[in-house]
Amino acid sequence: MLTSNFEGFPNVLVESIAIGTPVISFDCPSGPEDIIEKGINGILVPHQNKEEFAKAILAVANNTIIFNPQDVIGSAKKFSTETIVNQYLKLIFNP
Repeated sequence: MLTSNFEGFPNVLVESIAIGTPVISFDCPSGPEDIIEKGINGILVPHQNKEEFAKAILAVANNTIIFNPQDVIGSAKKFSTETIVNQYLKLIFNP
């Protein structure tokens, strides 16, 4: 769970999904919306909407919403070292 008011790049979300744990986060400025894929790896709650955040926690805890761990892990691949390095190489050598 991420309840930040602001994030640069929330590594904790990527670390969580990389091991198959879905995340719940406020849609704070910068970061979470670039990582969380609705229904795949977590729940993105409107910024500072504490009631919706609590509902999301209960939905996951009560298995009302279930995430496939392999899909959660797969969603982290776009943040892997290999993927990021390849993007930099394309940017540098194929502008």
